[in-house]
Amino acid sequence: MPIWWLSRPPNCERLSRFCRSIVQPVWGQGGDSATEITHNQLLSHAAVVKLYRDKYQELQKGEIGIMVNTFWFLPYDDTAKSVKARDRGLGFMLGWIMDPVLYGRYPETMRERVGNRLPRSSEGEAEMVKGSFDFIELNCYSGKYAISYHSPNEVSYVTDSGYNAVGDKDGIPIGEQGSNYTWYNVYPKGLRLLLQYIKLQYNDPLIYITENRIDVDRDDSVPMSEALKDYTRKKFFFDHLCCLREAIELDGVNVKGFFTWSLTDNYEWASGYLVRYGLNYVDFTDKYLWRYPKLSAQWLGSIFGRGDGTPRVREVSDH
Repeated sequence: MPIWWLSRPPNCERLSRFCRSIVQPVWGQGGDSATEITHNQLLSHAAVVKLYRDKYQELQKGEIGIMVNTFWFLPYDDTAKSVKARDRGLGFMLGWIMDPVLYGRYPETMRERVGNRLPRSSEGEAEMVKGSFDFIELNCYSGKYAISYHSPNEVSYVTDSGYNAVGDKDGIPIGEQGSNYTWYNVYPKGLRLLLQYIKLQYNDPLIYITENRIDVDRDDSVPMSEALKDYTRKKFFFDHLCCLREAIELDGVNVKGFFTWSLTDNYEWASGYLVRYGLNYVDFTDKYLWRYPKLSAQWLGSIFGRGDGTPRVREVSDH
């Protein structure tokens, strides 16, 4: 059965950064570029879904989905202010995409806070976007604390949302930090909590986890024999898969697939070649860019196997 997804996440955090830092001077005024781009991506997504359903789905028996990037947010403290900041965080990241494709409108918190600057859909466009998915592609890497934020003299995606996402509270991180360039914190239980939230808030959709990852700083001075022993990445996947199993077996979340990021070390957005995400090590100092499986690749191979119950490689011990 063909499974289709159409583009990078419309609400990709990097996209909003790109809009503010590069696009805004020539396209979009008053910090609206991120919402304008995302709005048009939603419309284009819905148009392609309609085309597929009208012409190809009956023949192919395929499914088509939409991808969304989000953190799981915790309130920074127990105050109502922080709880509302957490809710805005989920609304401005997850709800920004999920509310239009399920309910045909943006989240209430976005409509209230962005007001007339939020792009409007015609009745026909809203109906086209509504229901334009067979499954959700979920990219989730980290958990964050949400702190209420207010800047009356600036208009942007960040100030509209009214929260800051931070990885520590009182100097104590929410979880182990990845590289110095992306500042992702490891918070496996956040994946389970996020899946519970999506199940309850968005009518229990079919979900594929399309990206789950942790990076490390690239350091070519480390011998390859040591760099291949990526215990941190192996533990990251072990902990997240345990929480995913609990979400499926105990919470009844409808998750059908799990994908890691990434197959190999690669050119990673604004971080370039400064970080390593890969299951396979790329020797960037070699002109042929030879690739070597890391410990995490071998371990995941032993867990998932070939689909017939036969592991690809033997179990790899931490010791």
